[in-house]
Amino acid sequence: MNILGINHSHDAAACLFLDQELVAFCKEERLDRVKNSRGSSFRLDSIKEVLEIGGIAAEDIDAVGLLYGPMPAEVYAPFRYRVKNFLNKIKGKERNYNLYKEWQSARVSDPKSLIDEPSLLAALGLRPNCRVVYCDHHYSHILALYRYTDWTENALYVSNDGKGDGLFHTVHLLQGGKLRPLLGEPAADFSHHQNLAGSLGMAYGYCTELLGFMRNRHEGKVTGLAAFGKPIHADTIVDTYVFGKTGIRSKLSDRGELREFLSGLAASSTKEDMAASIQEALERVVLGWLEPLVREHDIKYIGMNGGIFANVKLNQRIAAIPGIEEVHVTPPMSDEGLSVGNAVNVQAVLEGFDTVKRSRLRNVYLGRDHPDSEFDALADEHDLKVTRTDDIARTAAEMIHGGKIGAIYTGGMEMGPRALGARSIIASPIDKSINDSLNERLSRTEFMPFAPVVRREDAEEVFDLSSITMHAATFMTITTDVHERYKKDITAAVHVDNTARPQVIEREDNPLYFDILTNYKELSGIPCLINTSFNAHEEPIINTPAEAVRALVTDRVDFLVMKSLIVEKK
Repeated sequence: MNILGINHSHDAAACLFLDQELVAFCKEERLDRVKNSRGSSFRLDSIKEVLEIGGIAAEDIDAVGLLYGPMPAEVYAPFRYRVKNFLNKIKGKERNYNLYKEWQSARVSDPKSLIDEPSLLAALGLRPNCRVVYCDHHYSHILALYRYTDWTENALYVSNDGKGDGLFHTVHLLQGGKLRPLLGEPAADFSHHQNLAGSLGMAYGYCTELLGFMRNRHEGKVTGLAAFGKPIHADTIVDTYVFGKTGIRSKLSDRGELREFLSGLAASSTKEDMAASIQEALERVVLGWLEPLVREHDIKYIGMNGGIFANVKLNQRIAAIPGIEEVHVTPPMSDEGLSVGNAVNVQAVLEGFDTVKRSRLRNVYLGRDHPDSEFDALADEHDLKVTRTDDIARTAAEMIHGGKIGAIYTGGMEMGPRALGARSIIASPIDKSINDSLNERLSRTEFMPFAPVVRREDAEEVFDLSSITMHAATFMTITTDVHERYKKDITAAVHVDNTARPQVIEREDNPLYFDILTNYKELSGIPCLINTSFNAHEEPIINTPAEAVRALVTDRVDFLVMKSLIVEKK
């Protein structure tokens, strides 16, 4: 079965499964170059992109999975929406109506009764007999976890973010090969929806905004800033929550009161102390929620998905819960990853839950693979120097060892928010001053050092990694302590609290990346390189060769390295 998965809200994205194998993924922002793009209704360029990567046409799609999200009036069945659509067109506007909210308002048993399915399929460019399957927001997060873990017993799958379909957190238990909900009613049960004042994702987002950053985008800056402050308000924040195995609730009445409460705290402290306070409160509430569940159900494994688990410091604390043997965080943990969960739900609904194929996620190189030959024409156009050699990896390593900053462009673009060696900037980690110089070249203002990349065979020697955290570190979704002897060797990648956010790689997943690192270690004796995303401040990660060359020409990096060539200025 050919399945298309879509998230058509913020962080819009599409993915393609062919016979239960994920063969393509694309986030809309990588194409339209608008950070956290919503796209344009159902007219997502990412749909066309994943179909082309997968080598199939729209008419070959058997089923599509999507959320109860924003949809144009033209796809709704009731006549009143047709009138709304007509009036909107007269006004020169196109308005979307959230299906979840319209379903809640109409109180009908099946949301499909509100949708004119032929119009919906036409808007998506799919054939009239294509099957349509909807999925709850948080259940979609859970299914993406379930699909890409191989645990069968004593596993807890948790979802937590700002909000989605009336909920901000859910918990599912996997025992005896069966997945059952412990917390979080489905979207259809409107009577059990949660008080969003208890949403930790919303609280952290409000603090991000109160500290002068952009909510839903710069939360990572708050995490970095927290290391420089003291959690003077942490107790006060934690006291507003009631939490444990029955979930997380707030003593505050609504989101407005939550924001006002946090605003008052922020006004009475430094930015650093406020950041430290919300970070400490986040960790304490989440641990207070999960630890009783771990004890009660003898949990050995925890899978995490949703926006708050982009917080790598939080994930480190969860991995340290006594008795936990492994953690996994879905690499696209924000809403872009809902496209994957939606596609998995199609398989479960149409063929049966027991037919869902499960396997550990190996890598995330699922975007378009542009051939190196595209760089030749671009090099001629911009009068750039092209080097071909029998050992590209050695030449690149020598340039890095000599102090140059490179960008690697190889294979398919990564799925998720992290650059993981397909569209990464790579540099020496020895000199901490590179953080300032590279941030200046990229127009960034960051508080955290860059992340290191390390080979699997060197990982435990440099970092406090184990079987609990190793797989999560494959996708750079967790921090860990740095062993004492390597602190000074990789000073540009070590946080002020002696942690780092490493990426662990193996050669079979990305040979060029691995070989550059191997050669750099031979030259320098240092087993790590800096890896940071190949983009300037507020830009999505580089996608095409033309964008990569533009970054080189504008002095963001000193050279580009591909499988067969190196490009630099003359």
